[in-house]
Amino acid sequence: MAANLGVNEKTPGAKVDLGIAGVGGLEGVVLRVPNVTFKTAKNTEAFPQVISIDLKEISKMIGTEVAGVVGFDFLEDYKVTLDYYAAEVRLSK
Repeated sequence: MAANLGVNEKTPGAKVDLGIAGVGGLEGVVLRVPNVTFKTAKNTEAFPQVISIDLKEISKMIGTEVAGVVGFDFLEDYKVTLDYYAAEVRLSK
């Protein structure tokens, strides 16, 4: 996401020193991305900043794509329905 918005490690103020590591000992770069708006067919949510982490290595490790992680700040206003058979996540207010 950060790269699509033109944010990288050299962008002033973007790099966040969190020292993250996962179960496999992976470390990654964490970037702060300002002024992000998430849009769905029915809703729009604006955030003053979000955190972006490259999830490619985690995806490789578990054998499936991890496209992103959505936190409580976004989900708290929604009813979340997981439909495993249809492979869908539905958000409703």
